[in-house]
Amino acid sequence: MNPCQGDENGCSPTPWGNDFVPLAPGGASLFCQALPVVAVCPAGTHDDGNGRCVANAVPQCRVEVGYQGAIIPSQSAVNHSYLYVQPSPGSPFEVLDAGPQRAIPYVILRPRGLPRPMYVGFGKMVTDVSAQGMYQEATNPASTVTWAQYEPCWLVAKLISDTEALNGVYDYGGLSYNSNSFVYTVLWDVGLSNAVHQPARTPGWGDLFLIP
Repeated sequence: MNPCQGDENGCSPTPWGNDFVPLAPGGASLFCQALPVVAVCPAGTHDDGNGRCVANAVPQCRVEVGYQGAIIPSQSAVNHSYLYVQPSPGSPFEVLDAGPQRAIPYVILRPRGLPRPMYVGFGKMVTDVSAQGMYQEATNPASTVTWAQYEPCWLVAKLISDTEALNGVYDYGGLSYNSNSFVYTVLWDVGLSNAVHQPARTPGWGDLFLIP
């Protein structure tokens, strides 16, 4: 006697149709196997194998905040901060960085042969996304990482796009509205500014740029 009682193939009907099929053609087999119930899941979810929709795992990427000496990279009397990020899971890291268009804000004039310095400013704030960093942060042994954790990769993409959007937009302010302000601004834009403690001796941290 066929142990799978039901229709002419020996299969029991369910609300989804026949839940069992015979192993041999023609319904002659005494053995039936279960067909899995596959859920039709909305975007952002998937079937867990038991007919239930569960949320997809969000890809995670590494974000680190570091600093090094602003004037002499190996000396941390006044510090320059930067971001070290992983654009996609397992990918190489990139440095998100900012600095002045002119490193020396003075020019030397020589009226009547006498040297006279004249302040011309630092120029625009230049931002960059690169493997080594504008000031070789990735390879400087004196660089220090003060905060690091994994964040959703979409957040890292936003940090990168914010960095690119700020390039050449604002004047570089020296001890305010500088590279530390840049790091604080992009962290603030993705909701991480309160999670990250200010690195030591980083003037300008807390000053916000308006991201275009």
